[in-house]
Amino acid sequence: MYFKLDYVLRPIQIGDLDTLRLEFATEFGKVDLVIDKWESADPRLGALKGDYRCVATMERDEPVRTEIQFIAMGKNVLPGVQNLINDVRGELGRCIDSTIENIKWTRGIVWMHDRVRFGSGLKWSLDGAAWKQVPNEIHFEVEEGVPEPRFMNEGELVTIQTHVEAGIEEPLAHAILSEAYAQRTVHPRSSLVMGIAAAEVGWKQFVAERLQQTKWLVENLPSPPLEKMVKELMPLIPVRLKVQGKKTEIPESIVGQLRKGVNLRNKAVHSGDQHLTRVTLEDILLSVRDFLYLLDLYGVHSWALKNVRTETVKNMNPDQ
Repeated sequence: MYFKLDYVLRPIQIGDLDTLRLEFATEFGKVDLVIDKWESADPRLGALKGDYRCVATMERDEPVRTEIQFIAMGKNVLPGVQNLINDVRGELGRCIDSTIENIKWTRGIVWMHDRVRFGSGLKWSLDGAAWKQVPNEIHFEVEEGVPEPRFMNEGELVTIQTHVEAGIEEPLAHAILSEAYAQRTVHPRSSLVMGIAAAEVGWKQFVAERLQQTKWLVENLPSPPLEKMVKELMPLIPVRLKVQGKKTEIPESIVGQLRKGVNLRNKAVHSGDQHLTRVTLEDILLSVRDFLYLLDLYGVHSWALKNVRTETVKNMNPDQ
């Protein structure tokens, strides 16, 4: 039997590729995923000009009795196949969501938030050609911004595929920063608060992973100021990777922006101070982005360095 989910995506950054094809080995079966452009708008399916289509398909060997139950379904799902439907739908949705998140994360696309415009319900087929809708399936729609095109190389595809298969998801800190960036023009104060929260969450998770003996303290006790922790604790943390010829550090240019962001966040939260320019907010958010990708690099992800701005890398001091 075959199962599939169809999503309509807002313009997504797969670079110069007309079609992105990935294959994932999952515990529920092999999943084939294809992302390609709609040739034209299709209002019936919720697709606008420039949108992409994402189709995830799974093939499973099911006994004849299961096929008969699907054929016999009317307006309601039969109890005998409900668990199968839940498992398949969940895994296909996870592969789609994880692929989108990993494209955003591995390529440094902080502004690519909420890519899904419309999601169909689960469909099934006996031959992979004639499809039927599973009864009572939910369709959904969401809203959000517009990306800009970028080149995608083979290494990125391998990284994304490896992450999805291994169950590696976009870290919470990056997800929070993406939401903060999406809010920067309409709700700047909320954007600032979320952006600094992203930096604090990313730092706490990094320390807890690298210094297991401090995990409980980091997660349960109030922390010193972020700037103080980054400057004093960072050189003491063992890391797996680092920038060649550079000390393990977060450059002062980034620390300074984090300090400014924390101070402005505190004023906004405690006194309602609204003095925040768009340029200042943008600088802080992009500095948080560099900060999180440096933590990714020092953790285990060598690809993260390409997402750090060149001026940030230049500001890192060479080893003595």
